[in-house]
Amino acid sequence: MRLAEAAFTPGYEYLKAKVIATELSLAGEVQGSLFAAPVDPKKRDRLMSAMDNLNRKLSPDAFKFGAIGLKPAWAMRSEYFSQSYTTHWGEIPTVGFCHRIVS
Repeated sequence: MRLAEAAFTPGYEYLKAKVIATELSLAGEVQGSLFAAPVDPKKRDRLMSAMDNLNRKLSPDAFKFGAIGLKPAWAMRSEYFSQSYTTHWGEIPTVGFCHRIVS
């Protein structure tokens, strides 16, 4: 709250925004499952790369994981997502801001 109060300037229009970064880990570290067989990191990386390539060539949602379902009830706004966000750390968007005076 102190940072928000310090950044606030009267006369400017502000928008609410949220950033969620969950389950972040190093590329070589994967949380295993108690009930599933161990995952081969090389196979997983090849699979993710193949999915990214096909989605890039065909359409952003050509291939999905089955757990997502065919018609999810909601969808995230994704106009600023990198097309290969699962494999290229350099393409993660950076957050900036712009402001305008409200008259």
